[in-house]
Amino acid sequence: MKPISLSLFIGYGHGPRGWDHPRMRDHYDWRQPELYQDLAQVCERGIFEMFIFADVLAIPTSYLNSPDVAIKFGLEGICHDPVPLVAMIAAKTTHIGVAATLSTTYYPPFMLARLLTSLDHLTRGRIGWNVVTSSNQASARNFGQNRLPLHDERYDIADEYMELCERLWESWAKDAVLEPQGDVIFADPTKVHPIHFEGKHFRCEGPLNAVPSPQGRPVIIQAGASDRGRDFAARHADVVICSKNTIEDMKAFHDDVKQRAVKHGRKEEECQIIFTFNAMMIGATGEIVRKKQSDLELISNSLLEAGLVKISRTVGHDVSAYPLDEPLPAFDETDLQTGRSLLLKYYSMGRTPTLRQVAANEVIKENFPVRGTYEQVAERLIRVMEQVGGDGYAVRANYLSDSLAGYVVEFVDHVVPILQREGYARTSYPPGTLRERLKAGRS
Repeated sequence: MKPISLSLFIGYGHGPRGWDHPRMRDHYDWRQPELYQDLAQVCERGIFEMFIFADVLAIPTSYLNSPDVAIKFGLEGICHDPVPLVAMIAAKTTHIGVAATLSTTYYPPFMLARLLTSLDHLTRGRIGWNVVTSSNQASARNFGQNRLPLHDERYDIADEYMELCERLWESWAKDAVLEPQGDVIFADPTKVHPIHFEGKHFRCEGPLNAVPSPQGRPVIIQAGASDRGRDFAARHADVVICSKNTIEDMKAFHDDVKQRAVKHGRKEEECQIIFTFNAMMIGATGEIVRKKQSDLELISNSLLEAGLVKISRTVGHDVSAYPLDEPLPAFDETDLQTGRSLLLKYYSMGRTPTLRQVAANEVIKENFPVRGTYEQVAERLIRVMEQVGGDGYAVRANYLSDSLAGYVVEFVDHVVPILQREGYARTSYPPGTLRERLKAGRS
C-alpha cells in the first residue's frame, strides 16, 4: 500500500481558539504567529504534507438572527485573514505545504492569481489554495449583496473563475524569463501573452504581471460534498477534503469523485482524496482515553449552543426553533442553498440523529471515530484506508482547540512512528515542490 498522506486542517481558520484556557494563554497569543509556526514545525517532524487553513468572511447571524452567540463563544466567523499567516509559517518551515482558503465568489480572480503566484515564489513551491464558493449568507452583506448567489450558480461562477486563473497562470511561458547573459534582456516578450478573457461573469485582458512560479499554479484543494460540489472537485482539484461519519459514506464518496474525475478526462490518481478526523481521543492507555472522552462529553454538552450556531450557519436556517431531541426536519431542496454536505453527513443511509446529537458532534467536530491507544489509533487509520481506498487524512482542529498544540504533538510523537514502522507513512520528504511530492505519493 502507498504511504498515507497526512495533513493538518485548521477548520476554524485563524481565529480565537483556546483564548481563555491557561495551557494556551500562558504560552500563546492566538493573534500572533508563534502557535501556528510551532505546530507547522511539529507537523514537519511527522512528515505532514500540508497545513491547511479554512476562512470565513463574516460572523454568522443565522442563529437567532444575531451574531451575539458566535461573538460570545469566539466561534468561526471571528477570523483573521489566513494569507499573511501562511507566509509567516512558510518562513519558519522548509518542506510542509501551506494552504489558505479564498472565495471564488468574492475574491477578484486577477488579484488571487497574482497573490498565489507571489506566495508560491516565497514558499519555494509549497503553496495551496483551498477553493470555496462561500456559504455564509452574512458574507454577502459584507460585500454589498443581499444574498449569496444560488448554490449551483456559485459553482458555475467558480468554474469560470478557475478557467480565468488557469489562463492567467499560463500567460507566461515557462521559459519566458531569460537566464542572465550579460545583456539587458529580462524576458522574451514573444512568450508573454494577453489572454483576452471574456466570460459570463468575468473579463480580463492579462497577462499576469507576475512571473511563472515554481509550481506554475498552486495545488488546488476543495471540499465540495453536494452533487455540484463533487463535480467541481473532480474537474479541478488536486486534493479533495472529505468529512464523513461512516466508512460506507467515505467509500461511496471516494468512488464517486474518482469516477467523476475520469469522466472529466483525468486519471484517478490526479485527484487525491483525504478524510478528516479528530485526534483528541488518543492516549498511552485505555484509562487515559476514557478520561479524555468523559471530559470531552461534558465540554461538548456545555457548549451545545455553539454547535447550534454552527448548524444554523451551515444550513442557512435558524435551528433554535426545532426540538433538540428530534431529528432536523427535511428542508426544501430548492430553499437549501447551503449546508447540503452537513445534512448528507448526518442523515444519509437511514440515520436519524437528534438535533442535540448533531450539535454536540459539531462542537467536537468528530467524523468517523478514531479513539484509543496509540497502537489502536494507528491500526484504525490503516484499516479504514485499506477499506476505503483513499489517499490520506487531515487531522482536524475544532472548537475545543485549547488542546490543539497538545494533541497534535501527541499524534506526531506517538502515532506517526507506528505508521512509519509499519510502512504506512513517509519517513522523509521527497524532493521537489508540493505538487511534485503529491504526485510522488500517488505512484
